[in-house]
Amino acid sequence: MKPQIALKILLALSIINAVFSFLGEGMMALFLPSLERVYSSHPEVLEEFHMTATWEVMAQVPRLYYGVMALLAALSFTGCLLMWKYRRAGFHCYTLAQLLMLLLPLLLLGKGAVGLGNVMFTVLFVVYYWLLLKRIEAATVPAPSDPSDPSDPTGQSN
Repeated sequence: MKPQIALKILLALSIINAVFSFLGEGMMALFLPSLERVYSSHPEVLEEFHMTATWEVMAQVPRLYYGVMALLAALSFTGCLLMWKYRRAGFHCYTLAQLLMLLLPLLLLGKGAVGLGNVMFTVLFVVYYWLLLKRIEAATVPAPSDPSDPSDPTGQSN
């Protein structure tokens, strides 16, 4: 598979992930107090879907965490868009956002909040993006011209 096609497929997956993360984390940051009031007055809603224990954990997470994670998802999305245009800055933007997304739960929630799967997928995607961008750059950067080459368009020769 051509590296450009592989890059676009991976970027599409990353963009989908970033959009859903932004929406989910942003909603939690904005509506956490409202959800707490609704679920405390109507606990049967949570019980019906067997979500009581999950909600108790989610409600203990500070709103700041959800807000910062939403901003990091937006930064990740921005990095993906830049990489779509083959900009190296996009790779750095994406990588920074992903690493901070791994670090933030560790800082605010403790070691138990960092999943090994998250770490593995982050490393996998970052390394694969780096390899693909290197291959694409190597294929698109023209080789330096030989100054003694008579077909040199600049007309400079020694």
